[in-house]
Amino acid sequence: MAFPDSIFTPGGSRPGVVAREMTVAEIRSTVADFAAAVRRAVDAGFEGVEVHGGNGYLIHQFLSEATDHRADAYGGSAAGRSRFAVEVVEAVADAIGPARVGLRIRTRCHGLPAAGADLISLGRAFLANPDLIERFRRGAPLNPVRPEHWYGGGELGYTDYPVLAAAEERDPAVV
Repeated sequence: MAFPDSIFTPGGSRPGVVAREMTVAEIRSTVADFAAAVRRAVDAGFEGVEVHGGNGYLIHQFLSEATDHRADAYGGSAAGRSRFAVEVVEAVADAIGPARVGLRIRTRCHGLPAAGADLISLGRAFLANPDLIERFRRGAPLNPVRPEHWYGGGELGYTDYPVLAAAEERDPAVV
């Protein structure tokens, strides 16, 4: 995969680059970088960290069949593709303690509690449904998330979603 001929950076326009596979030595160094970074975060006063393994970031690239085309121990099977994520999380947990570490991945939540998940994040669902738990209890429909309004500088897309009571007033069939 190649970026466009040039990309805009804070330092101005720069030539695009062609992505390449990390060497095993680079992978080991990157795992160590994650551990060093979380130690600095805790030293700076953070209570814990969330390792981000979604949205196309590096860990997600290893997890995804679409981007991980490796033929070594970090590719191929699901176990191979997840190896980098496991090594990062283990290194981070060793650095600051497992109780201070979370891993964010992009996946569907179904089946995660049965698989042993201690916590499932529903951030986007909560953003669009401030009464999310009540909606789950009632089996009520969820407000759709409107990401086109995020990062706009105002409340639109953050605090303007109707709660269940307001939705029921407009349409009693909501319950």
